[in-house]
Amino acid sequence: IVVGSTHLFWEHFVKYLNETKVITRDPVDDYCKNVILNVVKEVLDDVATERCSESERESEHREAGGDGNGDAGGGEGESRGGSISVINKNGGLKCEVRFYNDSPMTGKFVHVQTAGHVAGVAYYDPSLMWSISPTYGLWFVFRAVIILDILPSPTWLPIPSIPTSPLTEQTIQKMQQLTQKAIKQNWTDPVTLLELRDACEIGKDQWRYQGELLNYFY
Repeated sequence: IVVGSTHLFWEHFVKYLNETKVITRDPVDDYCKNVILNVVKEVLDDVATERCSESERESEHREAGGDGNGDAGGGEGESRGGSISVINKNGGLKCEVRFYNDSPMTGKFVHVQTAGHVAGVAYYDPSLMWSISPTYGLWFVFRAVIILDILPSPTWLPIPSIPTSPLTEQTIQKMQQLTQKAIKQNWTDPVTLLELRDACEIGKDQWRYQGELLNYFY
């Protein structure tokens, strides 16, 4: 599962700051990480509760003389009763969250742009070093990849189509020039980075950062 955000997160972030009065070294990054981890925990807790209830019902069914055909072997990590969940010892999904800035040294590095590309979310252009969404253009960011130890099925999770570039050749050339300029500046000049994002017209009218959000990043 690929997780990202657009400008819509900002009002929730500002509300969080006003309520907690906590300013960390990177408040946006820390806020997004905490939200993702809390949501994952809530979902896994719900699944664990549901699976425990299912196990109790299966046990009652067998005790009442059921044929046990819902049991596909019963081993740890196996799917039972048609469930798509992978169950571990405490009844929850096996899950790992990897964030966009996890370094290779952590052993959890993931290239989120490639993940977004193969997931069909946004086209990744290596020559530009940017992912381009057909909806948001360049005005979104990838935050994390959630890895679940389950086998997908086309009936509930269709295989995504690999996206193609939504950019015109003229836009690509302009962005390539700005990308090279940004590389020479070590990606530190906000003016160049903003100019690069604005070079893509897709999504600008609706999804471009504005006000305090724009000032925060640029």
